[in-house]
Formats: sequence, C-alpha cells, structure tokens
Amino acid sequence: MTSVLTEDSEVVRWLRAEREARAEAHFDSRHYGRALAQRVAELLDAGADLSITTDPREGVSRALWRSGDGTYAQGFRYVQGGSRAKRTFASRDEFTRWLAEQSDESLAKEDFPDDPRMWGVATFNREFFARKTGRRS
Repeated sequence: MTSVLTEDSEVVRWLRAEREARAEAHFDSRHYGRALAQRVAELLDAGADLSITTDPREGVSRALWRSGDGTYAQGFRYVQGGSRAKRTFASRDEFTRWLAEQSDESLAKEDFPDDPRMWGVATFNREFFARKTGRRS
C-alpha cells in the first residue's frame, strides 16, 4: 500500500507551517556588546533575578541569576522555589563575555535551533535588557 501526501495531510501542513515560520522569523543578529552585558551583570550583582515566564501553568521561567556562591547562571526557575541552570559562569567577567557575544537571534534559537515555530518563544532580547537596565542598548 502506498501513501500519498495530499495538501491536507498533517505532514504537509507541518512542513508548510515550519517554512512560513522560518520565513517570518527575523531576529536582530547584532551582538549585545560589553556595555549592555555589564549593566545586566550589575543588576544581578544587586540581587535582581531576571526572568521571563515560559509556562505560566507550570510556574516555569527562563532566568538569569547570581547564586549565593558568587557564580552566575542561565536556566530555569520554578515557582515552587527550585532552579535548574543550563549554563553557569564562575565569574562576572565570564558571564559578561558570554552575554556580550549573544544576540536576539542566538537566544531566540538557542533551545530549538531546528524548529522555527519555537524561535523567540519566551526568550530574552535586547528590548528586555534595555527595559530592565533603564537604558537603550
């Protein structure tokens, strides 16, 4: 038995949605730079916990924070109080170097590089950092 892909098949609809999402996804690829990264680090040093809710039903937020031991982290925070770091940085300099090299595009595509439907979903961006630091970037 041979299967035929019709215009209404689920696979064709998924491929069309992926192609359309990829065509529509335009993210700023300019690196954030050292000045913005340092301002974000200053917020973390002052005790700020920068977060964006990724799943309000589950109480999950994408976050940047500074731990009690002085390390910096990027990962997930949970309403219940826990956290899961995807990436840790031993020093402020290490964190600022990493963040300075990021861009809206790199952070938007970080978790799902091959799924354009997920690009930019609850991710940090230049506008968020500028708003939090109170300065344009």
